[in-house]
Amino acid sequence: MSGGSNYAFEETSVCKTGDISGGVVSENQEVFNKVAAGEKCMSNLPEDPVILLSVINTKLRDEYPSLEDLCEEMQIDRGGLESKLGAIDYAYDSETNQFI
Repeated sequence: MSGGSNYAFEETSVCKTGDISGGVVSENQEVFNKVAAGEKCMSNLPEDPVILLSVINTKLRDEYPSLEDLCEEMQIDRGGLESKLGAIDYAYDSETNQFI
């Protein structure tokens, strides 16, 4: 586990072209700010699954009509993302367009 999280999860990359960076709270906050500001580099996604959940749900709420659109534009492997968030018991709900 990284970042002192209490969640056990399989290390799964959600990026099509590289690994997720981050691992400590200050780095994850910086990553959240970059992603929230619209930067599309996949290395800007947080590694911590709880912070990743927040970033993805915010993007889904504010910018993308579906998970498919988000993954396509941000070049995220949907299966990897769903696996990583599934490890903390979250699944995508297309009706609400959120991981719940």
